[in-house]
Amino acid sequence: MNTSARSAFQSEKPQIVWGDPSDSSRSYDRGSQRARCGFSGETPRDGPLRGLRFVWTRLFGTTKPRSPKPSRSLPQGRRRARAEVFRGSLNPAAERETLMALERKWSGMYGRGDVEGISALLAEDSVLLTPGQSPVVGRENVIEATRALLAADAADGLSVSWEPQAAFISSSGDMAYDYGLATTTLADGTVVEGSYLVVWTKEDGEWKAAADIFN
Repeated sequence: MNTSARSAFQSEKPQIVWGDPSDSSRSYDRGSQRARCGFSGETPRDGPLRGLRFVWTRLFGTTKPRSPKPSRSLPQGRRRARAEVFRGSLNPAAERETLMALERKWSGMYGRGDVEGISALLAEDSVLLTPGQSPVVGRENVIEATRALLAADAADGLSVSWEPQAAFISSSGDMAYDYGLATTTLADGTVVEGSYLVVWTKEDGEWKAAADIFN
């Protein structure tokens, strides 16, 4: 093939005919097909990219990747740092023993009627929940309710004590709770067992009872 024939051949674009070959309105070349479909000027790798855009649009309704939702949890680095601070500054086992010792001390003070000693263990916004009664909120109100409970126990000849069974410390080291068994001895010697749960919070580095629940 001579040079002029080769040039003429390369300048021609292949025709694709649909339906009746005599209908020139239904024939178009590859370049016009791209123009009609909006893909003019494509490179050889545009085909796979176009397919990816198509799939993404069908799935998500947009060709732009969705921004990830902000996480409400602490970043991994901050969580690790917080955990390291916790492990380095606190001894969970020792803190659990401290709480259980405070519960035993509290039980002894209640048995002796030591309201002032009990008040030193209460948080400023302490809450007392007793069976069949509305919540008592605030340290001063809890102290008054404690006085009333002690007076009622004395009038009925009751003796109340409790013993902690387990305590748990939060990962931040500033909150905790413990639970255990409560024992009420009636005037005739009958023993009634119950349970309790106390939520603790740290105020100025000391554990204070934030909520006291018993039945």
